[in-house]
Amino acid sequence: MIPEVMTMLLINPPFCTNLADAITPPLGLGYIASYLRSRGFSCEILDCPALRMGDPALRGFLARRGDCIVGISSSTPAIHSALRAAEIVKEVMPSAMVVLGGPHLTALPAETLSAAPSVDVVVMGEGEFTMHDLAIRAGRPDSAIDDVGGVVYRAAGAIRRTEPRELIADLDALPFPAFDMLPMGRYRPSIKWYYRTPIATMITSRGCPFNCIFCDSHLTFGRKTRFRSPANVIEEIRLLMRDFGVREITFYDDTFTLNKARVHEICDRMLAEGMDLTWGCLSRVDTLDRDLLGKMKKAGCHMLSFGVESGSETMLRRMRKGITPEESFRAIRLAREMGMDCNASIVLGIPGETVETMRETLDFILRANPTYALFFRLVPFPGTELYEEYLRQNPSARNRFDTFADVTNAPLLTLDSITPRDFARMSRRMYLSFYLRPRKIGEYLRQITSPHRLKGYLRALGTFLRVGS
Repeated sequence: MIPEVMTMLLINPPFCTNLADAITPPLGLGYIASYLRSRGFSCEILDCPALRMGDPALRGFLARRGDCIVGISSSTPAIHSALRAAEIVKEVMPSAMVVLGGPHLTALPAETLSAAPSVDVVVMGEGEFTMHDLAIRAGRPDSAIDDVGGVVYRAAGAIRRTEPRELIADLDALPFPAFDMLPMGRYRPSIKWYYRTPIATMITSRGCPFNCIFCDSHLTFGRKTRFRSPANVIEEIRLLMRDFGVREITFYDDTFTLNKARVHEICDRMLAEGMDLTWGCLSRVDTLDRDLLGKMKKAGCHMLSFGVESGSETMLRRMRKGITPEESFRAIRLAREMGMDCNASIVLGIPGETVETMRETLDFILRANPTYALFFRLVPFPGTELYEEYLRQNPSARNRFDTFADVTNAPLLTLDSITPRDFARMSRRMYLSFYLRPRKIGEYLRQITSPHRLKGYLRALGTFLRVGS
């Protein structure tokens, strides 16, 4: 028998996460909510960014609720927003159990608890089973949580850590995210991702087997990739189309095309059912071929995003990316030849970056000519080896992450071979050189075929002006 338990409230805290005003569903919270509901527990999701709720609105919402367990998600750039939300929860609902999760908390659980008295428990790794176990114990006032795997918590003035929890082996056993608890009509990714609305996002696998030194994805989902079956993926697509009218989906797997045979089968099933669906995905340049791209396009794929990272072989080796500029060039050109849009993501500011390596990257990106290019300043996320280097250079910056969310062109790591001024100058030059070409402007103008795309490009223009200034 399921014990009586207070309602579980899951909060995506107030935070503007994207300069282009992209708002995407908090799928992690959606999975936790649906799993709890499947086990008989009452649950609610409050997505503050989608609802345009700031701190005062959050406070008012909580004042109208009774005591409950409150779970708050967070990434490193949003950690201060999450901690502020935890403080508000404790002010309004002093007896609530406040639980935080996400990659940042998985990397720094004890440090977070030490610095945040409003947080009672930190969940490390995947949250579905752990939040379920916490919900059971919250229904028993005298029950301890020292037998709940994968948590760090405060007890008797000390910070305690339980045994790690194993990753979920069978992803098909999880119910689909609780889309009905989310304001689905308010979501939109960046304008490059979608042609039509309504839109939705999906994750069809967890775990990344690669070893890029700047990525923190492995903290939550591990390095072994676990795949949902094609039948399970198609079933979720059917639900989204039937219940929410979805016509466009973005697959946010770390590498959707990692298992080619699985992608072929997913596409075959889409085609067999005649799905009126367009979609995009995150991919990797060494996981594609002409046959697979042809099948994906036929099934409705119009957008691919590649982690190109650099046009310099030296920098790619330093990143341990495992690809070459030539592979990136071939993948981008092949996608463009087949009439598909593609985005190339670039990471700038890895140790060893120089003016020359940035010039190599600029020359490469102009030659390859993807539809879009995003130039990211390196963020040394906790849990990566670059974070340790960041702390060595900035000892006073421990547990201070405000600058990680800043939109500036200054490098976060001190680079021996390039001055901050030259780095900022080259960063601006890369944006301007790529986007201010007449043929690129003409390409974007031809893509404005609907009011929502016009609005999206205007938002993107505002981003461009801020970042390129």
